[in-house]
Amino acid sequence: MTNSISQSNLTIANETININGKSIQKIYGGFGNNQPCILAKQIAEIHGYEVKEINRAINNNLDFFENGIDYINLMNEKNSEVECNHQQLLEQFYSQEALNRSKNIYLLSQQGYALLCGFLKTDEAKKIRKQMVREYFVLKSKPKNVLKITKDYRTLLKAFKESGFKTDVAVNKTITAMKEIYGEECLDVLEITPKKIKKIAKNDRTVYFSTKEIAKEINNEVQNYIEVRMLNKYLVEQGYQEIYFTGSGRRYKATEKGKLFSNNSSAGKLRWKKEIINIIKDDFVK
Repeated sequence: MTNSISQSNLTIANETININGKSIQKIYGGFGNNQPCILAKQIAEIHGYEVKEINRAINNNLDFFENGIDYINLMNEKNSEVECNHQQLLEQFYSQEALNRSKNIYLLSQQGYALLCGFLKTDEAKKIRKQMVREYFVLKSKPKNVLKITKDYRTLLKAFKESGFKTDVAVNKTITAMKEIYGEECLDVLEITPKKIKKIAKNDRTVYFSTKEIAKEINNEVQNYIEVRMLNKYLVEQGYQEIYFTGSGRRYKATEKGKLFSNNSSAGKLRWKKEIINIIKDDFVK
């Protein structure tokens, strides 16, 4: 196992690769837990440029680079996808004097590096890029129990979601449980990053309805008039929700049974999945 200094999802590996006669220390993360990435300073070294020349090539063509996909500016925390204090990484590659005078310290993904090589416009750059793809931008080896880790992740995630947790919360709970079982290396297998969690949550298309909207749907289906207060009373009696009181009055929250069909919220914001209509509507037929 690689001995490394972990910076959240940014890792300096105790692993060097010889590129174009230069020994380059390998960095993982920033764009994915097991994704190799490279500093502009390292690129300058292996291509025989000064760092300022590489930075200039990036800055002059910045419209072609996508922040967080092709590059990260480690001197700009607002734009950095690395949710950690990366000072230890910076200090390993730069003197304090260099850090103090630097406006841009670029970290590039494989895609960003390939894009940069195109702007360097030399045959030597193409040759070095091919060697980098073969030898530097190689993913970390993954644990042997990949199938079991993936299966357990899916099983746990499904269980948390069925328990009523929103997708992003369910993912975080699943990750915590997986790390307790398998350790940090399971994240390399699953390739989970904070950015991926946000994307999963954004793509969750589950639609929830208020009790008023559920009552209206039932009324339309069974041709009967159901008042909201009647529906709330029914949901309490059937064990889907329970009453509690605050300074502003009566509120409802989902029971363990109700969490399967709700957004698991309270404080007057409890909402329901549409599928609960098919379960309870027959009880309201005339």
